[in-house]
Amino acid sequence: MLTLVAVSVTSILYVGSNSLIAEDKFPIKIIGRTTASVTVATISLGDIVDILVSNPIYDKDVLLIKQIELAKSPPPGKNILISGSDVVDTMRREQVDLSIVGYQIPQSITVKRAGRELTSVEAETAINSFLTDNGRDVLLKGIDLPANRTIFSGPVNIRALLRGDSLKGRTTFSISVQIPDSTEELLVPVIARFDEFGEVPVASRNLGRGEVVRMSDFIMARLNLAQLPSSVLDTPQQLVGQEVKQAVRQGEPFAKDYLALPAVIRKGDRVKLMFKSALLEASATGIALAEGRLEDLIDVRNSSSMKIVQGKIVAPGIVRVGP
Repeated sequence: MLTLVAVSVTSILYVGSNSLIAEDKFPIKIIGRTTASVTVATISLGDIVDILVSNPIYDKDVLLIKQIELAKSPPPGKNILISGSDVVDTMRREQVDLSIVGYQIPQSITVKRAGRELTSVEAETAINSFLTDNGRDVLLKGIDLPANRTIFSGPVNIRALLRGDSLKGRTTFSISVQIPDSTEELLVPVIARFDEFGEVPVASRNLGRGEVVRMSDFIMARLNLAQLPSSVLDTPQQLVGQEVKQAVRQGEPFAKDYLALPAVIRKGDRVKLMFKSALLEASATGIALAEGRLEDLIDVRNSSSMKIVQGKIVAPGIVRVGP
């Protein structure tokens, strides 16, 4: 370590200076700047001062002085104000040998973190790389960059992070910007517009109302998912065994509203009426007055009493009445 010695502060324009700095008493002279610019995460003394040395034997001392850390750098494009008195205090705390070091430090130094704008090409490249790595069949149509998109200057690593799971139509990404071998990271939100393609079942023939969908009634087709309604069914498992409620044309995808579970009871069917409580269990036969699907409520005429009762379809041909 270097030895600390006391000095007097006599400057008006500067927070501190050695009274004989202009003379040759000091082989090392530190002249502070009023403004400075940095590119790294930490502001060091060498970033905000000019150092004059009269003898190369002090080069090692100068190197150590330059490496003294003063403060954390602001975000790219932003400023930070460093007090001259803090600079002097730091020099003393680091035991700079002021018997060989003269200094003249302004009352304050404005330090700006250098930065640049994230370009649309960089953001699009990152997003396309994400899509390729994740095997998505997506066409990027365009992006919307925020007004404030200042990032680190110099070499950076840029990658895209998806917010949420959907890529349908319009999605927000976070563009991660990192300095190599550093933990510093900036996240820039970018809205991306997509056409995403995927295989969707479509009718292989015209299907009429009341038909039950079979495997042979549809084929898989590559469609633009961004242009399909959210109600479109996208897996074969959602179709097979469903009854067509609304006609589906050949080549048309299947919407949820077009299909329903087939009726398990038809109007006029003979059904079994079941009544069950904690104390009693009974059954009877009746005639269904409407068609229905599982869990539907339908009216049934009791074949014995001819009374009309309402019950829930619990299985094909079985209607439960009562509690």
